[in-house]
Amino acid sequence: MPLDVVRPLVDGGIEPKPGGKLTDITVLFADLPGFTEMTEELGAGVEPHLTRFLTLSIAAIHAEGGTVDKFIGDAVMAIWNAPNDAPDHALRACRAAAAIRNAKHAMPPLAPQHDAVRVRIGINSGTALVGNIGSAERLSYTAIGDAVNLASRLVGVAKENGVEIVLSGETLDRTRGRIDARSLGETAVRGKSQPVQIFTLDRESTPA
Repeated sequence: MPLDVVRPLVDGGIEPKPGGKLTDITVLFADLPGFTEMTEELGAGVEPHLTRFLTLSIAAIHAEGGTVDKFIGDAVMAIWNAPNDAPDHALRACRAAAAIRNAKHAMPPLAPQHDAVRVRIGINSGTALVGNIGSAERLSYTAIGDAVNLASRLVGVAKENGVEIVLSGETLDRTRGRIDARSLGETAVRGKSQPVQIFTLDRESTPA
């Protein structure tokens, strides 16, 4: 569980229990392109590359007040506006995404074929069930729901469009015109009955 969740439980002597509440959040997923091929080629030698990526991602997320939810292989999931309030959570997630991308481009590429695209990130905003999910024996503080699923799917959409960051129209609307995002049109996303408006953040349009 994140420290911001654990500290109040410890201070109050409260046992964590299963449960959650519907919360308006922004969700970010980020992963390394070509990680499967890297693992096959490097074996255990892939660990330092993964550690550097996760370390810089955590730093960027925490710098923008986000909560690192979990690691999923080479991917990191983060949420904003839970457990701590962040009214500008969509903007913060976009800034974190740009910071992750910029940090990756400040490093040498892992291989020539990975020079242009160093990371793939999906961002979405919406309502999700946030809390201690699991059983009485094993709990995980996390977010679940359609808003989370879409953020995860947008990582694949980024790959399909040859870009590093894809955010939904919902996230862009919530930034209230404070970022310069380029439209990628609409896309059909598995599990969604209606096409989704998607946008990208070019490297020249880093959010302020």
